[in-house]
Amino acid sequence: MRLYNARMTDIYPFRGYRYAAEVVGGLENVVTQPYDKISDDLREVYLRRSPFNIVRVIRNPDYEDAARHLNEWIHRGVLRQDEQPALYVYEQTFPFEGEQLSRRGVIGLIALDDPASVVHGHENVLEEPLQDRLRLIRATEANEGLVFTLFSDPSRSFDDTLEEIVKGSPPAAEVSDDFGVLNRLWPVHDPGAVRRIQQSLGGSPLFIADGHHRFQTSLLFHRECREKGWRPRAPESFDKRMVAVFNMESEGMRILPTHRGIVEMAQWDPNLFLPRLREKFRLRFGDVEDVYQAVRRGDHVFGFAWLESGSVRAVAAELDPKWATNPDFLGSVPEPLRFLDVILLHHVVLDEVLGVKPEDVAAGRFVRYYREREALLEDVRQGEVQLACLLKPTSLQEVKHVAERGFRMPQKSTDFYPKLLTGLVLMKMQIER
Repeated sequence: MRLYNARMTDIYPFRGYRYAAEVVGGLENVVTQPYDKISDDLREVYLRRSPFNIVRVIRNPDYEDAARHLNEWIHRGVLRQDEQPALYVYEQTFPFEGEQLSRRGVIGLIALDDPASVVHGHENVLEEPLQDRLRLIRATEANEGLVFTLFSDPSRSFDDTLEEIVKGSPPAAEVSDDFGVLNRLWPVHDPGAVRRIQQSLGGSPLFIADGHHRFQTSLLFHRECREKGWRPRAPESFDKRMVAVFNMESEGMRILPTHRGIVEMAQWDPNLFLPRLREKFRLRFGDVEDVYQAVRRGDHVFGFAWLESGSVRAVAAELDPKWATNPDFLGSVPEPLRFLDVILLHHVVLDEVLGVKPEDVAAGRFVRYYREREALLEDVRQGEVQLACLLKPTSLQEVKHVAERGFRMPQKSTDFYPKLLTGLVLMKMQIER
């Protein structure tokens, strides 16, 4: 029986695979952060926690071995498929800057037949991680990680619907991650409740918050399967993608800045950098904390820090107003992008001032990305980073404005917090060859 009415933005219930708690001894042993947030050190931590940790699938350089792990866990009952299709209500509760926040979304499948009209990305993708994820999905024929998507519902009827459905019901899964985020999951099997969730989405387009590479990988794999003449053998197959949908108007939606560190530049010289920076920016020197507070308070203000004579120097750089009102400024950049801080940083500072070209960024040269400001500054102190570039986060409305117009920001323009866990629920494809 179909539990949905086909519309462009339908979210489909599915029979997800979930860890058997009595086998793994607790979800904290087996779930992880998204694959692209797992450093080599963190991977080793996850590996030590359990022989069933999902990192053995999502961060395994041997893709066939990753597939063997996944298939063995299913065969042994470590991962068990739900008997009935479900949408999965997903709640995260977390501390943030002195507040306790929460948000609820829903996990389900979306069709990949014509996603361009309903799923909007906002960031460019890199070829290396794209090919990495493509090789993994070819081997496993599964969705292990979530694509984090948003839609706009100012009335919060979606949030109210999820609250009504799970109110008074204990979660089927509950786990705190390494950042103190409490994650809870409720499978929703009842057809009436499923329809209410679908209706609360209101036919709205979706915006990708996190998971651009995962989504593009699914599109590529879908095309490959079609070209081979393969067909879906169940609702869970290559023609759909597992996503999590949240309301961007939720009070628990937060974006962190992703700072940049400039490395391995042969021509780096602060005595050349500062005069060129002054051509477009007003400079104010100070200690690192004062500079960062200026970044947080100002418009089009960036912080820069570097090591000079054994000490860290810092400067706040504010875009000169004369450039902000010049219609020819960044004339090659489309209007919705022109005055986004991340665009200004990449086009004016990285490209024009430092000579770091877009193709360098795309190839992973000269630029490192940092969530934690202190980690970046420590690498400056240690001489591992030549120049720290501090910026404030892109706003939700900016993300929406850019995405719905079909434009793309540079990689790592947004860092939605907290991340969605990998391993709470998985989708395994059934394919008729």
